[in-house]
Amino acid sequence: MIGEKSLHISDQVPFERRITQELSSSPYVALPDGSYRLSATVKSTTGFEELNLYALSGTQTLETSFNTSNPEWTTITIDEVSVVNGSVTVGVYAKGAAGATAWVDDVRFELLD
Repeated sequence: MIGEKSLHISDQVPFERRITQELSSSPYVALPDGSYRLSATVKSTTGFEELNLYALSGTQTLETSFNTSNPEWTTITIDEVSVVNGSVTVGVYAKGAAGATAWVDDVRFELLD
């Protein structure tokens, strides 16, 4: 992978985790309204009831599941994420059994042409 660190999600007991980040326009960097692609590189074991990459903008939620075993790094994407009023929340939701493990890396949010 590109960097040396990745998001690691796991526990020794059954667990539920939600990791989010809000992306929004600022006085220094604009997040123009439009259509975007959210992508991430992921790797995971079995044992997840739910494991999703998602985007929330206004009342629209788009998600893609990667709750099957992915022993190799795999890129997943969500196309056509609409940004309205310069704001969107992106995240990962995980609900897993004890010992289930997932890694998320290289998250990208790109404006579509």
